[in-house]
Amino acid sequence: MSEARVRLQRFPVSHRLWHFGLVIVFMVMSVSGIAWMYIETPWGAAIAAVFGGAQGALDVHRYVGLVLVAGFVLHIVYILAKVDWRHVGASLMGPESLVFNWRDAKGLVQH
Repeated sequence: MSEARVRLQRFPVSHRLWHFGLVIVFMVMSVSGIAWMYIETPWGAAIAAVFGGAQGALDVHRYVGLVLVAGFVLHIVYILAKVDWRHVGASLMGPESLVFNWRDAKGLVQH
């Protein structure tokens, strides 16, 4: 009764680590931003204390924001490098593409 199960690896390890880093950066941005925005409240001041107070939360938020922007630029460069520029249509709209296309829209409506 044992059936052979096929496991597909959708993303390589490097992509999974990249997305894990993105999650961490987003969480630090969220927590430091909320702490700075609500610094007048007791709970906001307590969260900001983790970053060294209001100025520390603001500094962390700004520096991590720069990391987020740099990651976005690197992501765009990576995507542009992966496009097969000789066959742009097939590269961007082929069956393996992550670009949203008409078939995806039909599937969304049917779902």
